[in-house]
Amino acid sequence: MSDHDMQAPPFSALANELYLSYLSQQDNQDDIIRDIFPYGDGAPAMVVPGFMAHDRNTAELGAFISSLGYAGKKWKGGLHLGVSDYKLQHFSERLEHVYNKHGKRPVTLIGWSLGGIVSREMARQHPEMVAQVITMGSPIKALSNPDSNHLKGLFDFATALDQRIGASQEILRETPEVLKFHLDPKNTLSEKFALAVGYPLSCAARLLKQPRIVTDTEFTAQIADPINTPCTHIYTRNDGVVHWQTCIADETPITQNIEVGTSHLGLPFDATVRLIIADRLHHNSAGLTRDWTAFDSAKYESLFDFPNTPTQQRTLKP
Repeated sequence: MSDHDMQAPPFSALANELYLSYLSQQDNQDDIIRDIFPYGDGAPAMVVPGFMAHDRNTAELGAFISSLGYAGKKWKGGLHLGVSDYKLQHFSERLEHVYNKHGKRPVTLIGWSLGGIVSREMARQHPEMVAQVITMGSPIKALSNPDSNHLKGLFDFATALDQRIGASQEILRETPEVLKFHLDPKNTLSEKFALAVGYPLSCAARLLKQPRIVTDTEFTAQIADPINTPCTHIYTRNDGVVHWQTCIADETPITQNIEVGTSHLGLPFDATVRLIIADRLHHNSAGLTRDWTAFDSAKYESLFDFPNTPTQQRTLKP
């Protein structure tokens, strides 16, 4: 199947989405997974929510990561409306903050859906700050295949809205300084006039600017390009939100695609997904590309039916 043949899942798949998500949330194996691995070394790991999601939606996964002995971090970007310039800037600043706070230790980025797309872009922009990227149902090829999901129109609208929200917040933060400049007798009349003319134009330009991800075809192609950072792409053929093939990258010596049996909405809660995350943190949290090893499901076959048993059929082995 070519990239251009990737069609959005049928709406009938949404019922299965909800059912599998419910099963994943009921099938909690956190205690068993924690017993498999030694306590972590405190390396930072940030969970990034998907489109129209919030840190609250990924809080359980973050708490699980912390319970493994790693520093589970929130992205603190509010509701993830889209990939606006301001959202990317926030993510960049947040990544730098966590990186510096933990003694310049590279951060593992764990992104759900859209969160995985922007996590890859952070690794592309700041490779020294990112130990590895783990994506969960992240449609890295969807931007260049708009028919592969039902959310393209909503995504475009939300991203443009987020751009305007970010510009408005920036302008509001500047307002006190602008007023202070006009009230300061040290500033000349000509300087105040120049600001009175130029500043509204600057505000209008920022409010009207379109995020380049919506319009820039080169940028959308960049999203799917490999990055020089270890990547684990977790996907499910039961995905009822995006076409599962858009969530797969070309495999390289440091890139691996792993299939699981849950749904798109169930990915952050699924026991197999959490096992994979725990394994990746245990083996690759140091961020040393030369030491990266692929996930080996055979090591866990005594506990889980691997690799691609659907969630509703997967049982914990005695």
